[in-house]
Order: sequence, then structure tokens, then C-alpha cells
Amino acid sequence: MSEATATGKLETTPLSQLLVYALDKGLTGSFIFQSPDRQKSALYLQGGTPANAKTGQPVIHLGRLLLELGKIDEDVYNATLSRVAKERALHGKLLLDAGAIDQPTLDAALSEQLLRQVVWMFSLSPKTGYAYYDGKNFLDKWGGGPVTLEPLGLIWRGIRRYENVQRVDLALARLGARQLRLHPSAQIARFALADSERAVLDVIRAKPQTLTELLDSGVADVVETKRLVFALMITRHLEVGAPPLGIGLRPTPPRSVTP
Repeated sequence: MSEATATGKLETTPLSQLLVYALDKGLTGSFIFQSPDRQKSALYLQGGTPANAKTGQPVIHLGRLLLELGKIDEDVYNATLSRVAKERALHGKLLLDAGAIDQPTLDAALSEQLLRQVVWMFSLSPKTGYAYYDGKNFLDKWGGGPVTLEPLGLIWRGIRRYENVQRVDLALARLGARQLRLHPSAQIARFALADSERAVLDVIRAKPQTLTELLDSGVADVVETKRLVFALMITRHLEVGAPPLGIGLRPTPPRSVTP
């Protein structure tokens, strides 16, 4: 393996920050993560967006995901799963060749699988070390190749589930008494927010206000609201004096899968 371009630990530079930096700089290369128990995970980025991943622990297999989403039934799942081991074939390709699913369904499932894998990486121990290798794709022979993913929705989903609240509070303290406003070029739809999260933005749109006022309004859970404002702040879709991240990229069309 070649010499790393950059190294560090997640306790100093958490995954949310790494993904924001990668998106901002349009990085193409591979991250290798090694947890304290020496378990390794890998993430390949293409133009700043995660495109392939290999996790240290199984997150969800493609066939199980398609079953969960109701795209195949148990009989099809079991019949094709037995062929995967025998033929050493990709489960998705077997299902596609068998006519059990179509290409759009496979593409949507692969995107959801990758999203869940990267969100799982948000749960890695803060003591996990990372190394970034610019221009290297260590996963070029893993899975079915690069997958299209919406980076803003991914970053939010990871923050919503795993971001350390103390770190969020420290970051939000920089806002002080500033009134919260969405950036005029913000593309909020790309975050794939839930109804309760959209309600928070409706309050901000109706009346710009400080974070304290927003939290006191009771529009949503306090921790959920803090994490949402944090996500919008670090991706610059909140007005912070710089253009929002990702606006130069074509938004990834919504997929026909559930979160």
C-alpha cells in the first residue's frame, strides 16, 4: 500500500467533518479506518461523494435489503442466495439476470445499501484511526463498482443518528446570538428530511431567530434540532457567509426505497 496522503483519529476529526471536507474539495480516493481492535473498514470517494464501501462488520446484505423493502419474496431470496455461494456471483446480478428485479430497483437498493454502510461508519469508536490515500481506489474489485449516492442526505443521516451531542454543542456555540437563516442557494430537499425536521426549517423561514429561541419554541426534540442546525451549518446550507456545499453537483434523483 502506498504512503497515506493524510492520517488522523476520529476523536479529532469525526467522520462528518471528513465527509464535508471531501465534498468541499471534490476528493477522489480511499479512506481506510482501523478501530482499536484492529478491525478495518474502507470507503472510496469519487468527486467528493462516497461511491463504494467495505465495512469491518456486516451491515446489510443486498438480498436481505431487497427482501426488507418488499422487492423480492422469501422464495426468490433463498433460491438465489444458495446460488451466490455456488457460483461466486453477485446477488444483485443473479436477481437481475433471473428477472426478479429490474435495473432501477437494483440501482436504488445498491444506493441504500451503501448509505447504510457509511452511516454505520459514523458509529466507529472515536479512537479509530484513519488514513486517506488520494487518487487510490482500494475497492475497485469489491462489489459491483461505484454507486451513485446523494452526499447531503448521507451526511445528515449519519449526523442524525450518531453525532456526538457535546461536539454539536461546541460547534453551535460559535453561532452565539446570530439569527438563523437558510442560505438563499440552499437545496434542502437533498437532505431528505423527515416531517418533524422540515417543521424546524418552516419556523426558521417564517421568522429568523437565534438558536436559543428556536430550541425554546418546542417545534421539535431539542437534540434533534441541534443536530439538524449543526448539519446545515457545517454543510453551509445555513447562512454562514459562504456558498453551500454540493450546489455545483447535480442532485441525485430520489430512489424508490424507504430510509
